Amino acid sequence: MEDSLKFRHQVYERIALAKQYIPDVMVEMPVIPGTLPEMKELLLELNRLEISGINLLEFCFPFHSAEEFIKRGFKVKNPPFKVLYNYWYAGGLPISRSELECLNLVEFALDEKLKLGVHYCSVENKQTGQIYQQNYGQKVSPLMYFSPNDYFFKSAKVFGEDIEKISKVFKKKNMVQFQFNTDYQFLEFPVNQIKLLKDLDLEIGISTNIMETRKDGKYLRELKIDLTYPHSFNLEKDI
Repeated sequence: MEDSLKFRHQVYERIALAKQYIPDVMVEMPVIPGTLPEMKELLLELNRLEISGINLLEFCFPFHSAEEFIKRGFKVKNPPFKVLYNYWYAGGLPISRSELECLNLVEFALDEKLKLGVHYCSVENKQTGQIYQQNYGQKVSPLMYFSPNDYFFKSAKVFGEDIEKISKVFKKKNMVQFQFNTDYQFLEFPVNQIKLLKDLDLEIGISTNIMETRKDGKYLRELKIDLTYPHSFNLEKDI
């Protein structure tokens, strides 16, 4: 249900009142697809009130009330954000076109030369920001690779008969950075060494990990394993 014009003016009055007592006032709100004209008017009004800035949030589906989202024609962004973890920000899944309208508003603010600061905060930015905080600077095994793309720790793993094949290649090339796990019967090594195996026809698992702080200390938790192959693996694109 849309806010009435009277209600909007009441909100503007309260924002203006806050500005009288607080030097820097910020507004934060999600951008609902289809509200671009109204949002442009909002930016112009906040600029007139000399508000410091606005944080535009990506509108999300919160995993409930699906019938209300369907009734309004909203669709989850495709492909959706991959939920790999219990993220602090419980916004849900991004709704299609919200990001596009957020970026249009940033462009509008630049074109209109608004003094108002306009910042766009996507769901991906919030979630990867959390992973960065948990993983950056942590002491982990040298077998782990800190991904510059999603900030998870990554390593390569092989199982079964492939262990012997890889061990022979590593020994031949004097590569000693690998470890055999006797409990779960796998060989683990750095992802940047997959290039040494390009002539082998085998399956490699890419392990994704995060550092967790628990009551009794810190633990590196494995979240998933993705399948890749030596001949098609690309460190910059796949990790």
